Amino acid sequence: MSWKISYKPVLFVTLMVFLFGGCHYQSHKKTIRSSKPATEKRHNVVAYVAGYRNFDFATIDVAGITHINYAFANIVNGEVVFDTTKIDGKNLTPKDIDALNSLKAKNSDLNVLVSVGGWSWSKGFSDAALTEKSRLRFAKSCANFVQKYKIDGIDLDWEYPNQPGAGNTFRPEDVHNFTLLLKAVREELDLLTQKENKN
Repeated sequence: MSWKISYKPVLFVTLMVFLFGGCHYQSHKKTIRSSKPATEKRHNVVAYVAGYRNFDFATIDVAGITHINYAFANIVNGEVVFDTTKIDGKNLTPKDIDALNSLKAKNSDLNVLVSVGGWSWSKGFSDAALTEKSRLRFAKSCANFVQKYKIDGIDLDWEYPNQPGAGNTFRPEDVHNFTLLLKAVREELDLLTQKENKN
């Protein structure tokens, strides 16, 4: 299950193999405006890129893409972090985010997000979602991560609430707590928006 939480105050819901959705953070620096008539529905085209593959991001044709999700960030001590641990033999690097952000020169409406978790790094979700205090800590770390790396949002790729996935911690209350976690992250990103709009 993956939920995309980003800066723009809009809820995107897309059906892929599993339920995928999100909320966007809206910065005063960037507002998406479609040149299409108001009656025409705007669709989102979301692409995932694997930071753990040797791939030249500059070769991505972003003309028709609205969102790029970079995989992955990890959860360490209840907070979202950029983990430089090797996945499949490759170290992840924050320079990847810079490379993806540079693609906005080719498509000003492009949104760059970072996916948290995935198959290997979902073990911290259940604990992060467990209490109001842990949810707030996680949500604040999401907002800090978005601000630090100058990205447009967060994609929560919890594999899976109330399921072991890759031997992860899980609880019966995960599904309910995930909803509360999404709410907490949404609120922190909204606060970040308000803060940036005042500057």
